[in-house]
Amino acid sequence: MSQTVNKQILVGHIGAAPTAADLPSGSRVLNLSVATNRTWKDKESGDKEQRTDWHNVSIFGKSAENAEQILKSGDYVYIEGETIPSSYEKDGQKHYRTDIHCSDWKILSSRSDSEEDNGNQ
Repeated sequence: MSQTVNKQILVGHIGAAPTAADLPSGSRVLNLSVATNRTWKDKESGDKEQRTDWHNVSIFGKSAENAEQILKSGDYVYIEGETIPSSYEKDGQKHYRTDIHCSDWKILSSRSDSEEDNGNQ
């Protein structure tokens, strides 16, 4: 039998402030958006191009409770998890969404660390 892998690793900055909610099961979920950047050189013009991609991340359970106390907008984070595609209908139109269900996270630097560094320069 062949094995399959569904693993996503992100290193980026948290966008808006994370939002927490209680699930019907009584477990906690923390939702956040993480920005990653891609940079490349345009083949025709030679100009440097950049694109920011936004990723929807959900952290569950005890990990969500811990993250809720620590993670803030602007923090630089490592996120590891599983990609979960979904679809929904709104106003008669089908929309698609991809979320990352986080299995591990680490804060690499906080916004307050950056502010302190800038103050010391």
